[in-house]
Amino acid sequence: MQACASTIASDQTRPPPIFPASRPTPPPHPRPPDPHPRSPAHTLDSPPRARHPRLTPGLPAPHPNSLPRNHSPAHTRLPHPHRTPPPTPDTHPPPSTPRHPTSHPDSDEGEHLFLHSRPGSPDKPNEDYVAAAAGTTTQALLLDGAGGPAELPTGCHHGTPWFVAHLGEAAMTHLRTPDTDLNLALVRAIASVTRTHRAYTCDLAHPGTPSSTAALFRLRAGHIEHLVLGDSTFVADIDGEIVTVTDRRIEAVGHNLWQRMASLPTGTPAHQSARIAFVEHQRRMRNHPRGYPIASVHDQAARDALTGSHPAGQVRRLALLSDGATRFVEFGLGTFADLLDVLDSRTPWRLFDEIRAAETSDPGGERWPRAKRHDDISVVFLPGGEIGW
Repeated sequence: MQACASTIASDQTRPPPIFPASRPTPPPHPRPPDPHPRSPAHTLDSPPRARHPRLTPGLPAPHPNSLPRNHSPAHTRLPHPHRTPPPTPDTHPPPSTPRHPTSHPDSDEGEHLFLHSRPGSPDKPNEDYVAAAAGTTTQALLLDGAGGPAELPTGCHHGTPWFVAHLGEAAMTHLRTPDTDLNLALVRAIASVTRTHRAYTCDLAHPGTPSSTAALFRLRAGHIEHLVLGDSTFVADIDGEIVTVTDRRIEAVGHNLWQRMASLPTGTPAHQSARIAFVEHQRRMRNHPRGYPIASVHDQAARDALTGSHPAGQVRRLALLSDGATRFVEFGLGTFADLLDVLDSRTPWRLFDEIRAAETSDPGGERWPRAKRHDDISVVFLPGGEIGW
């Protein structure tokens, strides 16, 4: 800094240059006419056009939210209205460095729609499906596919991820018809996917044919309607009271086989062998008179689902949860009210991180016996203010 100051001082004391007085200043050359004159749309009176943001070497590109409102890059893609967008670094930072502090559930900062599904393993496809729509018809659904151990055949050429994706799309379509109740919408969705199965000559009589739980809701005529089939969960804050609906009929099947599996360390060959025996028995009892109803190839199961309704004005917030998400409560990490608080904050992904951390801390299932070390986690959350009731 001292060297720069001395240089400036020396420039200020330097005498001005002397130009010969005899040399006149030449007149400016006339400017040639513009071969491409401006159109009226580019006159000085016109409003300035939006410019692309200038990039500086060494600095990251500006966030899309910082672009001018009339700047629409051609490469920008909008998310599908019924599918879960994949997590990005901006929306899913690591738990150790949260991007935003957690807001209070009653603050406006937490008013948002949130839906996400995280697979249990990066090496296996996600067997869950979540979707939501708002506007003319406000509705959402969550499907938790039952694939089972890889050692067991299914008789299907497609697999469980294909089944839940097609069932979810068909159910969302039938839910848009206001005079169709939730049971009938799911009946028609199951029948539609079954016809597609037959077109590919899948063995629909096989006990391992893909199946799925179903949890869905719809806003109709000033009421929140819900349907639950299988061990997925509908949870709602009704004027400060937490209401949960879960179909537990599947838990009454093969209880002795489950206890034997739970007594063995998760991930060991003995545990896997016991799990195969347990799942084989579950498959034989699907949609059986002495078993449990589940969404598969028999549309009658949808008529046996648990349904209910609440006045929309009393619903403060609600969520649809897979059994991987309800591990938050089963593991004692918090109550359903705590779970809603996390989802209603600006860091809803903490729910997924805390469940994964708990699973990792108990790899053998000694503290929390379970069939799989890590399960798919899926959530659809809607605060009351988000959809206008």
